[in-house]
Amino acid sequence: MYRHIYKEEPKFPTEYPTCCLLGCVNVTDCLSQEQFMEQYPQIGEESTSSFVFICSNPQELVVKFPMKGKHKIWKLESQSHRSAKKCLMQPA
Repeated sequence: MYRHIYKEEPKFPTEYPTCCLLGCVNVTDCLSQEQFMEQYPQIGEESTSSFVFICSNPQELVVKFPMKGKHKIWKLESQSHRSAKKCLMQPA
């Protein structure tokens, strides 16, 4: 699918971080699959979920915080949130 849309082979990392908080994004919208396909037909096939989060402003943490993953969305503990905010990379 990726090659069909972007006409190139994606470069994947050899390893992915696991069990840690990587950063944050702004969730700017939540669309049903139908709305997503209508608004983003060029990438609509990238997701098969019932709902799709539209995100912007990704920010990586300088320090990755060890954390047990939880399925779906959960509230981040206040102390973890404060610590993570201090470790966001500053824009260049």
